[in-house]
Amino acid sequence: MDRNEFFDRAMDEILEQLPEDMRKGTTLSMNTVVKLNDMELHGVSISRDGSDISPNIYLDEYYDRYQSGEPMDKLMKEVADTYVGLKQPEIRPNDIPLEYDSIQDKLSLRLLEIKRNRKYLSNVPYMSVGNGLALVCDVKLRNDESGMWRTTITKDMVEKFGYDRKEIFDHALENVWDVDPPVLVDMEGQLMGSGDDRNLLSYDGRIEDKDKSAMYVLSNESGVLGASALFYPKVQEQISDMLNEGYYVIPSSLHEVIVVPESAGMDPKSLEAMVKDANRTVVAPKDVLSDNVYYFDRNDMALSSPAADMRMQEQAAGMRC
Repeated sequence: MDRNEFFDRAMDEILEQLPEDMRKGTTLSMNTVVKLNDMELHGVSISRDGSDISPNIYLDEYYDRYQSGEPMDKLMKEVADTYVGLKQPEIRPNDIPLEYDSIQDKLSLRLLEIKRNRKYLSNVPYMSVGNGLALVCDVKLRNDESGMWRTTITKDMVEKFGYDRKEIFDHALENVWDVDPPVLVDMEGQLMGSGDDRNLLSYDGRIEDKDKSAMYVLSNESGVLGASALFYPKVQEQISDMLNEGYYVIPSSLHEVIVVPESAGMDPKSLEAMVKDANRTVVAPKDVLSDNVYYFDRNDMALSSPAADMRMQEQAAGMRC
């Protein structure tokens, strides 16, 4: 049974697995959602007359489990039980104020690679930040003990609510230090158990050579989609001033990047090979940021991708030959 046949059969089976008193007035429909890194997820939307709950339950994992030998009825019983066990939402989507006055102080950012997100970006405004990377705007609707709820601004939202595209990015960049504060910590210190978890961006002055680490982790306070902190205003320059030198940036994931001082003596090609290996063996596909390693030049005060630039030069030389 191929994936599409599985999804068709799954909808009938889910309805069959629902309690009898819930079947009447329940509607199921399949949909495809494009997530970050152009990952397409296939979900079944379940809605019932008189209920505010209309979840989209993704079936891709269940298909993989079916392929591994688990029976269809058992898998769809899990889906049906998930739906039955859902509580009424604390916040209803239609009740969330999304007019610009309501969201302008809640704007945050996420960083992604353009070539990995062609489909995703077709309906999402973005701002290029060079080296094939881009920022998109999120609205942090809630961030408390019950969890984080954020939504990405889409072109549909821009049209519906009349947002000005330049204004939303200007506001996000202006406020992001407060909305999603950046955090830079000593990676080696944490791994060695020194307990030094200070946010180095909160301190002025330079790090003495004898106290420098070979690696630092840059993210935000929540640790969610924190790689965008690399493009907060003045962050790149502040890190360079603190280290008093240039540095490499390893795109660990969408959630964080690793800063490597130039004096650590690491070869950018070796770093890139390490990143590529990690992206294929350790990092979840949905969390991959890029295979490229970046370099912040203290003289030019600019970020570049040395390996990518070298590949372009080699390609150009090959074309001339």
